Amino acid sequence: MFRKDSFLSVLNASLEWESFEQFCLWQLISAHNIPLDYILPILPKLEFTAHSEALTSILLLLKQEKPTPDLLKHVMSREVKANDQFAVSALNYWAQDHEDKLAELISSQLSKSGSALKRKRQPSSKALGPSIDQILAHLDQLRQNCKQNSFFNLEAVQTALMQVQSSCSDAQKTKFSDLFALVEELDDVKVTKPARSGGRGKVSGSKNMTKSKPAVMDSDTETDSTEDDEAIKPKPRKKKRTLLGFDSD
Repeated sequence: MFRKDSFLSVLNASLEWESFEQFCLWQLISAHNIPLDYILPILPKLEFTAHSEALTSILLLLKQEKPTPDLLKHVMSREVKANDQFAVSALNYWAQDHEDKLAELISSQLSKSGSALKRKRQPSSKALGPSIDQILAHLDQLRQNCKQNSFFNLEAVQTALMQVQSSCSDAQKTKFSDLFALVEELDDVKVTKPARSGGRGKVSGSKNMTKSKPAVMDSDTETDSTEDDEAIKPKPRKKKRTLLGFDSD
């Protein structure tokens, strides 16, 4: 029913249809299992407020898929806007169901973009995907909207953010200071943990010393009691010597 060479033109035309007509089209797309590769090229054109029907349908399709480098590249390449929740919604879905895989892919994206920054060269959009500013902006948006998410505590994400931070300009560090602060906070937690464990060891040691004191006191008490017993024992009476003169009388 749908051919790849004409499918994109159908999608573009459908953006002008009524909401019910668009809903019917996306039901057909879902029923025929149209690959996302046919659909994703239209993603940069879609506006969050003007094309809510198409974006909602694409978001539902993305939710059913595991994140891949190509899918993530299309999502992160969208322009970051304050009222556009498409990218952050997709990232939140993947962070809940495929946390480790998403962390691995984002770490790879950040590493590639960070390497381009070190070489003082702008990354090619075709080869490397979104820019470092786009990736950090989407992650910062995820941080603001999903504060209960443990995604940023993963080691892969923390390491990638640390590497990128060292390569960013002062303006970028200021712009994404709250995002980079997550790395610093986790480092502080890691540093303070050994100190707490050491303090506990000292306390337990003092407790052991306290416990050992009664044993010394018991031995002193036993010595004192022994001396008291010896003092209390009655001394044997001295036998009177018999006088020889008294016996002769």
